[in-house]
Amino acid sequence: YNCVSSSVLYAALATAAGILVTGNLTRDHAFCTVYIGGRKIDVETTNPNGFNPGTRKPVESHGGGTAYYVVPKKSYAGRKEVSLAMLVSAVGKNLMAGFDKKNDYERALPLALARFPYGLSPAEEQELRSDFDVVAGNYANLLNRADRCQEAVLFLEAVYARYGQTAYLGENYDVSAHNAVGALVNSGRFQEAAGFLSAHGAFISPETYRELDQALFLTAADSQVQQLAAADPDAALSLLRELRSDRRAGAAAAKKRLDELCEYSWYQKARLPFDAKDFLAAAALCDQGLQEVPQSRSLQTMRKQALQNHAVGYHNRFAQLANAGQYEEALAVLQQGLSENPGNATLQGDLKQLRRIMGR
Repeated sequence: YNCVSSSVLYAALATAAGILVTGNLTRDHAFCTVYIGGRKIDVETTNPNGFNPGTRKPVESHGGGTAYYVVPKKSYAGRKEVSLAMLVSAVGKNLMAGFDKKNDYERALPLALARFPYGLSPAEEQELRSDFDVVAGNYANLLNRADRCQEAVLFLEAVYARYGQTAYLGENYDVSAHNAVGALVNSGRFQEAAGFLSAHGAFISPETYRELDQALFLTAADSQVQQLAAADPDAALSLLRELRSDRRAGAAAAKKRLDELCEYSWYQKARLPFDAKDFLAAAALCDQGLQEVPQSRSLQTMRKQALQNHAVGYHNRFAQLANAGQYEEALAVLQQGLSENPGNATLQGDLKQLRRIMGR
């Protein structure tokens, strides 16, 4: 026996004897209270010494010698007097808790439901419902840990349909829905994730829904734009313009990420002529990109490098002609280079040197 079963037995015997008796429950203990002749007497059913919190008194053991039975004072902390029906239901709670620990929810959940009729007051009914919610939430968490998040969502919706929604289960539902959408997004199934979110959004809290909707939007945008930018930067930039018109693009995090993707797409576009050594075209594309993302360090760096590479090409041609004494031809090369790349320090230095040689 334990404190619950022994208290239930005592309460049954006291009731049969015509004694007014109630139950008491704490976080981890149960005992009885009887009312006799205007007196209230607490009864401890697990200790031969009776209700004597924390006292260590010897008793004779069946095998001879001395034994001690002690019920710590803390076992009585937070005591709550309950109806006899509620006390009896605690037997089911003990069994339910044991099945819950073993993840045996085929037994735990029916027991939690079977306790519902034992609540004889609104407070007791609320407590029984809370106990059921804990077991239901634990089962949903078990499904989540087994990567069966969508099953957890459907299970909790079935609970809602039959027994109503509570704040506690709502928290579990949000976690399950978050995990379900996350699993679909992580596997690249963005349309399926969007469909799932739409189908189950009515049960998700507004805050979690906004969070999931925003995360889905950004993750899908990130994946799609990066894939396009590597093969077709123009298509990526076109998609980005569409994405910027989406209502979700107004959030600060979305603006920041879309700017980063825009920068990446322009960089990939400028990289094509840069790698083909068409440095002037690469610099021009960097200028276009910088109109959309003015603070882009990567585009600024590429533009600077492209213009420098362009100048180096003209410098080498100039040097070759100048070293051969072909000064007029060398001058024409420098003038052409500066017309394409005005203000370049390397070419301006070359021009100054050439004019000094030519006496101009």
